[in-house]
Amino acid sequence: MNERHRVAASDWPSAAVAISAILFLAAVAVISIKSYTVEDALRIWAAVSAVLGPVAGALVTYFFTRNAVQQINRERQIAYGAFAEAWCVLKPSQKTNIRDLGWLRESLYAVKLLSAVSGAAAPDSRRVAVRR
Repeated sequence: MNERHRVAASDWPSAAVAISAILFLAAVAVISIKSYTVEDALRIWAAVSAVLGPVAGALVTYFFTRNAVQQINRERQIAYGAFAEAWCVLKPSQKTNIRDLGWLRESLYAVKLLSAVSGAAAPDSRRVAVRR
């Protein structure tokens, strides 16, 4: 399964949720207009609109940021893979020098922190150091 097909296959659940939310709000509007007077329907719609704003904002934010998050995760994995390959090529003395600098530990911590924030699985840093 190629990358494009995998991404397209994962789009339908989020689209189904968005369509369901729109249909629910439309159903509330139609039922309230048919069942109640105009003033009562407006009161119902005023109550629903308090929920409508955050829900609509969350849906829009999700759909507009989803591709950016996926791209960042792909780039992070590529960068970490390049780091792992470079680490495997280094001599043991070079690895020791890099470890002594202290930035390697902070870099791995930053990768894990970014992975936790983005919800992606953090690459295992122990795998990198095992292969020589």
